[in-house]
Amino acid sequence: MQSNRPCDKVEQELQNLSHKIHTDRTARQPNVSIKPDYKKKYIVTTKTGNKILAGTDANVYLRLYDDQNQQSEDLLLEQSLTNKHRFEKHQIDEFHTGTSKNLSDLKQVRLWHTGGKNHGWHVKWLQIEDLDAQRLYCFPVVIIDKMKFSFCFYRFVFF
Repeated sequence: MQSNRPCDKVEQELQNLSHKIHTDRTARQPNVSIKPDYKKKYIVTTKTGNKILAGTDANVYLRLYDDQNQQSEDLLLEQSLTNKHRFEKHQIDEFHTGTSKNLSDLKQVRLWHTGGKNHGWHVKWLQIEDLDAQRLYCFPVVIIDKMKFSFCFYRFVFF
C-alpha cells in the first residue's frame, strides 16, 4: 500500500518544513539542482531524532527499490537544502537527487552511512517524493542506531 501524503505522525513537521523551504527559496535560490539527465527525480527528506548523539557527520547513502525488483544506484545525500550542516540532532533535511533508472512505485529503501563504530545516526523517518509520478512515500525507520556496526542497514516499509 502506498501513501500520497506524508505519514500522519510527521505531517505537521512537514507542513512547517514546506513553509520554511518556500520562505527560504524566495529569499535565495538554492545552489543545488536536480540534474536534467536523471530519468527519475526525487526530493528526499529525513528527520534526525532528538537523542544525545543522534546526528552523524558520515556520508549517508540511499538505494531505492521498486515493485518491479529494480534498484537505483547508490545515491549520496550530500547537500541539505534546508540546513547548513546535515543530519544534526532534531533536524529535518531536504535533498534533491535522482537516478538513471526509470523506477516504478517504490516498495523499500536501503539507507546507510560510512561512519565507523560509535557513529550511529538516529533517523526517525524518511520521506521520498517522486517528482515525475507525483507520488509521496513515507518510510518510518524500523531499525535505528546500530552503533556497533560500521555499515548500518535500515529497512523501511511504506504505508
